Amino acid sequence: PEVLILDEPTSQLDPMVSEVLLKIIKKINDDFGTTIIICDYRIEEIFDYCDKYGFLNNGKIEFYGTTEELLKFVYKSNSELKFYLPVPTRIFYEGELDRFHKFDRIVSVRDCRNLIENTFKNNSSEIKTNNKIDSGDYIIKAKNIWFRYKRNEKDIVKDLSINIPRKKITAIVGGNGSGKTTFLKLLTGILTQYSGKINLDKISLNNRFSDILLLPQNPKNVLSKNSVLEELAEMFSEGQTINDSEIKKIVSCCRLDNLI
Repeated sequence: PEVLILDEPTSQLDPMVSEVLLKIIKKINDDFGTTIIICDYRIEEIFDYCDKYGFLNNGKIEFYGTTEELLKFVYKSNSELKFYLPVPTRIFYEGELDRFHKFDRIVSVRDCRNLIENTFKNNSSEIKTNNKIDSGDYIIKAKNIWFRYKRNEKDIVKDLSINIPRKKITAIVGGNGSGKTTFLKLLTGILTQYSGKINLDKISLNNRFSDILLLPQNPKNVLSKNSVLEELAEMFSEGQTINDSEIKKIVSCCRLDNLI
């Protein structure tokens, strides 16, 4: 797919498997240029993998920017968003340890952890960072989106505007009930906003469900059959002859032989 959307992808995984999954996601982004959108309320695990962050609060985007912009915004405005940041990052900035070092920003959790250790060892060090500039190349543009599930109910998404850069990893972070999953369903077309517009660059509406892939929080939601073989057969269009050789290729490629 052109776009891969992940709804709390590590919520039901142990830490070791979570790390493996995130590395795979990063590799997909690096190797294939797939645009990735991750929705989660925890930022600790994904902080080192994302290029941009959007914070969703009460159905609205409270902040949207790069890692550098996020840190500047949080600590210049003393925003409550700091509580979403990884612990080493918070310790570094809230302890004002940055005054011991000559650089403008901290990017990774590992960087913060290492610099904290170096500070207390009286060894000042500099960090090399890869300054990524937003090229303005967006694969998805959402403008002034409003959505409610029922006419007489309150709005879940409220005047939401956001641009998703192509071939980057973007995190949408927010607490439970902030509208993250609803927003993802709007992007994929599962739900339709009653106001506002979502533009998909170089993705036709006819190909929306093949070019934008949504992996829900609970993977069981995408399984509808009783066996792996039946799930694979469902990949073929209705009325299309099921090709055993094609299924065997898929089974071999995905290493599912022991499950058939």
